[in-house]
Amino acid sequence: LQGFAKDGFKSVFNVRRTSEEVRTYHPKFELTQDVQQEEKTLSGLEYGGYEINPQNVTAADINAAVAELDKLPLPAVVHCMMGGRAAMIALVHEAKHENKDADSVLAKAKDLGLDFNEDWQKAIKEALQK
Repeated sequence: LQGFAKDGFKSVFNVRRTSEEVRTYHPKFELTQDVQQEEKTLSGLEYGGYEINPQNVTAADINAAVAELDKLPLPAVVHCMMGGRAAMIALVHEAKHENKDADSVLAKAKDLGLDFNEDWQKAIKEALQK
């Protein structure tokens, strides 16, 4: 986490559920909650989160996560287990602040190589309804 602070990030935001098994894909990027809580004091980063179940993503969850992210100083590192939920929240957060619609979020996700399933797309559309 100290590396993120050195790179100019001010916060870390976790959308992974506490019940998820922690898998280490690369030790440098393992951000377990214990590690984050321990290192945030050393790094000076703020920490927040909102648990999102990847099998049941709802507009309410997306909006609640974005609202929690809004409480933190930016820029923030947003993360989850594999990156999909984190990308979704970051893209919706950006869209809400730039008055963009769901189609622009889904187009940007596609440009980034992300393939949100139909349930996620529906939740994103509902979350961004005006």
